Parts: sequence; structure tokens; C-alpha cells
Amino acid sequence: MLRQTSINETCVVSPVSVILALATIHIGAKGQTKSQISRAISTGATDTEIVKYYSHLSEEIVQHRKGTATTIANGFFMDKKFAVRKSYGSALIKRFTTKVRSFQFKGNYTLSEKIDSYVSRKTYGRIKHIHTPRNLNDALSLLVSAASFASKWEYSFVKTLNTRGIFYSRVSSERKVEYMNVVKENRYYTETENMQVLSLRYSDTSYALNIFLPREKFALETLRASLTGSVIQATLSQLKSTYMTISIPKMRIKTELKLKTVLRALGVSELFSDHCDLSGITKTSAFKISHAAHKAIIEIGEGGTTEKDYGNYYKPVIETEPTYAPTTFIADHPFLFVLTKDNNPLFIGQYV
Repeated sequence: MLRQTSINETCVVSPVSVILALATIHIGAKGQTKSQISRAISTGATDTEIVKYYSHLSEEIVQHRKGTATTIANGFFMDKKFAVRKSYGSALIKRFTTKVRSFQFKGNYTLSEKIDSYVSRKTYGRIKHIHTPRNLNDALSLLVSAASFASKWEYSFVKTLNTRGIFYSRVSSERKVEYMNVVKENRYYTETENMQVLSLRYSDTSYALNIFLPREKFALETLRASLTGSVIQATLSQLKSTYMTISIPKMRIKTELKLKTVLRALGVSELFSDHCDLSGITKTSAFKISHAAHKAIIEIGEGGTTEKDYGNYYKPVIETEPTYAPTTFIADHPFLFVLTKDNNPLFIGQYV
């Protein structure tokens, strides 16, 4: 998904949110429509395995532990002139604890507000608006995917150590940003010939923010092209506690995507065409997804992600301070980041 965004823009997306939204449609899809969704969200798994895996993942992600909360607002909205099959409605409730929301589309100019209200409620007010067309008279259905994350760090940053410094966006473009700093402490880290990787853990240590910093100042495009899922997994498996000095920007990033365009680029095209087969959802043959939208938001500060409280500071214990120089990690040029749970990506983004 990230590769469908501009290399020159700061952005964040939540692949898992979109995948879970597609998984709810997959249950009722048939034929080529189902096959395209299957290829996009799995590798050779059976339909039963797909449903079982993503049903379990959905349950795991929304568990709030140690103040860590992933909020996902996936909504499937249908014009109420279409009758939802009981078997599909039951499967949604059983597998994903959600349901189809039916409204009259034609002449309903407050539907966008109702969708916004749903998203805001599901994300505890963190996402208050998601773009949907104002005129839905000709629409049959909408698929909405929104995600946010909130947690405190395992070890907070100290606000008094913050500094103002230059961030080098491009060869001829730079700006002043606020940096958060760590001086001579242990954090998880690894490196390769082309990049440095810093992993900052949250209070629930199964979650971490992993920053992939190119060694070359303006090599983000090359790094992004090479950073596949398998490369990310292999790299994160090499992380080790390392004596470090760190400087990273404070960040607040929100991104909205026209999901239809992104999914078509990923091979999911029939879902939006007149050939769409969602006969497991409704008996009506002339039915498809008319619009799809995705929004993700993430804020990285001293206390954690979307966390304002940085009053509690716990420094990792170093029994004997090393006599050698700390490894330096200075994120003063474009980088990628991946927020993971058990090394599985929940959010992926870039800071430019």
C-alpha cells in the first residue's frame, strides 16, 4: 500500500485495517471477485484458513493491554434497498463482531455525517472525519477503513532534552523540526550496509515502532523498493539491545487514501466493476462496492504514540556504563517506519 503513495510526501497507512475490511467482504464474495481478494490478503490459504486467521487477528488487535490500544473502524454501508443474506450477517457477527449498516442512499445528504460519527465513535474520537462523496444518490455501497493507535513507551523520552534542528527532506529542501533525544541508553537496534534500524518498544512490549533509516541521506526511494515483508521480518529478527544516542523527530501524521485506486493497483479490481460477484452478501446480482476510503493517523511524542502524558520516565538499567562510544542514530533525513505487534505490521509510513 505504501508504494501507491508519493515518495515525496509524509504519510501513514494501516495495511491490517484494510485487510480486515477486505476479509469481511471476502466471506460473501464468489468467483473471480473472491479470488482477487484472496490473493491480496493471503498466500495460498484456503477460504476457511483465511477466515479463521483474520478472525483471530481481529480479536488480538483490539485487545487493550497495559494502556496500549489499536482502534480500527471498518464499516460496510449498503443501500437499504438491498436485502442482506442472513447467513452473511451471522458470519460477520460471529467472525468479526460487526454488521452491515443499511441506509437509504438516495437523497440522504446526512449519510457522510453518519459515517463520520461511526468512525469517531469506533476510534474514541481520534479520527473524526473520513472523506466520502457528498452525493451518494447513485452509490450502492461504501467500504470504510480507519485506524489509529495509542500507547505509552516502555521508556519515555524526556521533554527537557528536546532540541530544534534541521531535517533534510530533499537535496534542495530542509526545515526546522523538534527532535526527541536519548543520550547513552540501551534500545533495540540493528544495521545493514544500507540502513540503520531502531526499535522503540511500547508499554505492551509486543508492540514496537521500528524506524528504517537509509545510510544515504536521500535514498528513501531505493530503500522503499527493497523493503519487502520478508526483508522486514528478517531485519527485525536481528534486533539487539544496544548502547545508543538517539535523535528522532516528533511526528503527527494523518493520511487519507482513495482505497478503490489503491486496491485496483493491488489486483482487486472486480469488486468495483459490473462483473462483481457478491452473491453471498445479497441476492441482487447488480451489486458492487461503489466507493472505498481509508484513513490512518499516528502521533509520535515523548510519552508514546498519541499519548500526551510524559510525566513518568523510566530509564533502562545499565549496571556498568560502557567505556566505548554509543551507537548514534540521527533521523535527520527521510525514513520509513513500521509499527508492529509481534513483528506483524499494523501501520507503515514514511517521514519526509
